Amino acid sequence: MSSEDECDFSNGVNSPKSIEFVEDDLNIDIEILISEVQARSLLWDKSLNNYSDRYLKRAAWKEIFILLYPDYKEVSSQHQKLIGNNIEKKWRNVRDAFIRSLNEDKPKSGDGARKKSKKTYLYYDELRFLIKTITPRKTSSSINLNNTAYDNIENDTINDNDIANNTINAYI
Repeated sequence: MSSEDECDFSNGVNSPKSIEFVEDDLNIDIEILISEVQARSLLWDKSLNNYSDRYLKRAAWKEIFILLYPDYKEVSSQHQKLIGNNIEKKWRNVRDAFIRSLNEDKPKSGDGARKKSKKTYLYYDELRFLIKTITPRKTSSSINLNNTAYDNIENDTINDNDIANNTINAYI
């Protein structure tokens, strides 16, 4: 350990031990976190007018921080920031895992047989309110379906002229 690492800061907030405390001892009840975020729809509902108001969002998050960490107001501002970052990170991880679980349940294009159903996500029921905000991304294809060679492929009549004219490059 270098001499810089051994220094004890006067307020103790920047010491490695206090950072470990925040990360390790901050037991976040996920179900309470989910219900509190759900109660504050401006944190998750993009259709609301005040969704992009960062001051209202900050106030809503601060209410959640105080509920989940009762001593939040008594700790230093640096410690508050660490607590807040950890709680928001936990929320993002839970939300993203839920969205990934939804995407895993969708069959892929070209899947003929149905996949075996996996175990549902642990907080699926609690996070169902997010489903209305999830918009699937539009996909695009690199295959030109208006190509005459495609019509010929459907009819199994590919000829040498199609290949010579490079009209079916996507299929070779």
